[in-house]
Amino acid sequence: MTAANIFLRAVSLIGYTGDSHIESMKQRAIPLVNAAYIDVCRAKNIEFTPIKSMSDSLALEEELALDVMVYGLAMFIAQSEGDDEISAFFCDLYNRKRGSLATSDRIIDVMPRG
Repeated sequence: MTAANIFLRAVSLIGYTGDSHIESMKQRAIPLVNAAYIDVCRAKNIEFTPIKSMSDSLALEEELALDVMVYGLAMFIAQSEGDDEISAFFCDLYNRKRGSLATSDRIIDVMPRG
């Protein structure tokens, strides 16, 4: 999946329309994509290599990009547009989905000692 694919999906989720509006957002899309990308990579312990163009591929499974990262990117896009209500909605959704990524490989002893 390319950065452009995930960006267009996020823009579609937000409901932004108009080619000129989307084109103006594409001018600042790379830092927004990288912000969401690094966050998901860290959550899944995946090595992060920043994208340099919108045609770059993301080193994420498509399911992870479409089920989690797209909502973080939508949040960042809405923030950059000053849409606080939309940003808050996607922030809540993204935090819930990102929270589901956290897994522990260790079993932690939670029995009280006494």
